[in-house]
Parts: sequence; C-alpha cells; structure tokens
Amino acid sequence: MRRSKSETYLQYSLDSVISYIRGELNLEEAVERLEQLGHKKKSAMKVLQNTDRNNIFSFETKARKKSDAV
Repeated sequence: MRRSKSETYLQYSLDSVISYIRGELNLEEAVERLEQLGHKKKSAMKVLQNTDRNNIFSFETKARKKSDAV
C-alpha cells in the first residue's frame, strides 16, 4: 500500500523532531527542515525550544573550599 502525501509529510516532520530530540540535529537545522516542509519558523522554534532533548545534561557546580583549590 502506498503512503499518501499527508502521511509522508507527517513522517518527515516527525523524523525532524525526533532527530532534534536525539541530538542528531541542532536547533537551526531542525527549524530549517521544518520550514522546508511548510511549517512556520516561529511555530517550529516554539515547539523545539519547549521540547526536552535526550543528549542534554545539567551539571551542577559546587563551590570549592579553599583547601580544595590547588
């Protein structure tokens, strides 16, 4: 069975967002892909910026004690 154009469009859009989440694409690349598919830049940026990414780690820095400094 052959995919319709809308299914193909949705699949490419989803693939772009998933690639962004996995860290395979940076924000600009993902927005560009979504724009090429017909999404508005503002909407694409809003969705991607509100999406958690799998490859982002938060590092908490602790204040060093004077005796720890070398």
